[in-house]
Amino acid sequence: MNNPFSEEKLARLFESDAARADRLKRRESTTLELKQNFSLSPDAKVEYGRTMAAFANRDGGYLLFGIKDQPHLLLGMINDRFETLDPRILSQFLAEQFSPNINWHHHVHNKDGKRFGVIYVAPAKRKPIVCTRNNGKLRDGDVYYRYQGETRLIASAELHGLIQDLIDAERKSWRELLTKTAHTIPSATYLLDTNSGRATGERGTFVIGEQLLEKVKFIEEGHFEEGGEPALRVIGDVEVVRTEMVQVPHPVPTDPAVTHPLLQKDLMAGINAEFGAGTVNQFDMQCVRSVHNVTTNQEWYYLNTIGLHAPQYSNTYLEWLKEQFRQNPTFFNDARMIRNLF
Repeated sequence: MNNPFSEEKLARLFESDAARADRLKRRESTTLELKQNFSLSPDAKVEYGRTMAAFANRDGGYLLFGIKDQPHLLLGMINDRFETLDPRILSQFLAEQFSPNINWHHHVHNKDGKRFGVIYVAPAKRKPIVCTRNNGKLRDGDVYYRYQGETRLIASAELHGLIQDLIDAERKSWRELLTKTAHTIPSATYLLDTNSGRATGERGTFVIGEQLLEKVKFIEEGHFEEGGEPALRVIGDVEVVRTEMVQVPHPVPTDPAVTHPLLQKDLMAGINAEFGAGTVNQFDMQCVRSVHNVTTNQEWYYLNTIGLHAPQYSNTYLEWLKEQFRQNPTFFNDARMIRNLF
């Protein structure tokens, strides 16, 4: 990221009107909000949060403090609250109210012997930034967007655009993965079980000796996407110890009560216990189940079709849900919005 507080950018932000040196030339816009003084009162934090979320959901932007409203006079700040600001206080408030996190920085600018506060908000990498709980004017599920000179709830057209961008990014990631997969030669590809040393491929099966298996090293080549599984490359010479015929064993009947012991309420309790009360509700779980086709995954989902029974889930599915939320704090909100589109 380029320095948002470079001399060139600050000079452009605080450029004076040609007719009056004490009046700001710029006006409030999609990337600029003007305030006279900084405060950490509950109402002020809510107002800053709405504006900062709106900037993050669009192209980023600046909040300038020390500017009188109508006309926009360059008065400077009359107290030291901005200069003595502990950024953790505002960051904690934003993290409690919005998800994903809002990336912001602050700076004190001096001009003509006057002090001005500057907050820069970067555009979010994953949009939309969503309000996650009620707090005065903030409501759970609200999405704020920056329009010309004002912050307000996002309109349907802009919300659809953000969701479409998210879907397009996911599709692009899948295309890149499929392109890489297409260049892999199937006959030369083997799956290695690092516990047994058995490698299985189209041309047969071979086993790596224990001594050599201990020396096999892996390096992370990268991720398909943030939170995805790493690609691994084997380094070293592989010595074939023996080849063998592999028989596919007949499946052993399993008891769903053992493999899928969890009900939906158990999933919610497990997630809320780890990440905080209210993290998910029944609707969130239904949206994830629908959007991610959970009912088709026998490892995760079981439904006894004899009689009236509730769906049962495995601990593997619960751990998958937790991992998705750790990697992407908007995981449940994304599922909710995608389901509402269809």
